[in-house]
Amino acid sequence: MPILTGPVGRGGMNRVHDVAVVQAALKYARAPGARSGFWTGRIDGKMSAALEGAIAAFQKATRTTTTGRMGNAVAETNRLEGLLPSTHKQMRAMAGTTSIWRTPGRNKRVAEVVKSAEQSPFPRDEKSALVAITKRAAQSFGLGLELTNSAVTADGRFRASLGVPGLEWLDPNTGRFNKAGSAPISVVRSLSRIVQGNAAWRAETQPREALLELLSMRVINALKGPQGSCEADNDIPGNKPGMPLIDTNTGRKGTEIPKGTKGLRPLRPYMPMYPYRAF
Repeated sequence: MPILTGPVGRGGMNRVHDVAVVQAALKYARAPGARSGFWTGRIDGKMSAALEGAIAAFQKATRTTTTGRMGNAVAETNRLEGLLPSTHKQMRAMAGTTSIWRTPGRNKRVAEVVKSAEQSPFPRDEKSALVAITKRAAQSFGLGLELTNSAVTADGRFRASLGVPGLEWLDPNTGRFNKAGSAPISVVRSLSRIVQGNAAWRAETQPREALLELLSMRVINALKGPQGSCEADNDIPGNKPGMPLIDTNTGRKGTEIPKGTKGLRPLRPYMPMYPYRAF
């Protein structure tokens, strides 16, 4: 069903993101035998008399009380959901914006987002900051960001990629939903702003694979160079924090994964060395 945080229409709260969701839903909903939707205007998040009329037309078509107001009650939004094609169900908008998105599954709640971040493979300072960032994204924008990839870069920094599994964004020009890589630039900028002010991470200005890509402010000298590049992989046998490594390509030894980074492994083929030594 379309996800609303408050009523839209005559006498409603008319938050910009709720108005945008109702506009999108009424635009792509089809009454039996109809060739077009109830709303033919733009998805701009602006309440108007014309949108009240579109809501009233929908209510009349579904034989419900004609009020010109769309509530956020499940029964009412379910009726609208029933007229939407399968490609446009479960629509919602990023809080405070007109950016419409959807996922095939349930979006994570704040507590679930925090718990997931607390289980990330980074050291304490980076982990604590990551918890704060994902919590703020969930509270401010309603996005349940998850860690989709973790790595150590060649210059000795941690990298964290955050996204929502299966996330799709509505292209208002084509009316189609596209994958996460097509996130509106306004969304990327809004998410980048929530990273500002923390001492552990900075946001990449042009994320390539995820909704939000972070680089740690801290540099770990022992991980510098291609021999220190790491990526997430929990399936490598013997992968333990603080384990010295050997580069099987060059024979170089001594590069170590710091304590608290379980789940990170070198990009290039490495083999554990023995004995173990703490970083």
